[in-house]
Amino acid sequence: MTEAYASGNWQVTHGKEKAFVEEWTELLQWTRKTQPGLIRAKLIRHDGQPTHFISFAEWESAAARDTWKATPEFGKLHESMVEKCDDFVGGNFEEHVTI
Repeated sequence: MTEAYASGNWQVTHGKEKAFVEEWTELLQWTRKTQPGLIRAKLIRHDGQPTHFISFAEWESAAARDTWKATPEFGKLHESMVEKCDDFVGGNFEEHVTI
């Protein structure tokens, strides 16, 4: 089994952190219920920069991840989260090294 990842580096606009976290949680709860192949997802926040978040979603396959990203629900919630950010960089990744 090849594991695939989606990750985002989010610089949330000051004052919008709570709404951002709520929407991220809503998206991933919906994903867990409806999208086969999700292994786990995490949202972490920088200790010294409370508006800086990094998200990780681990998938059983790139196909499952890509199907998720193609859904209208993903598009709607993802767009809303990006609108709460000063900067966002995201991408698709594959496992390279595990120690």
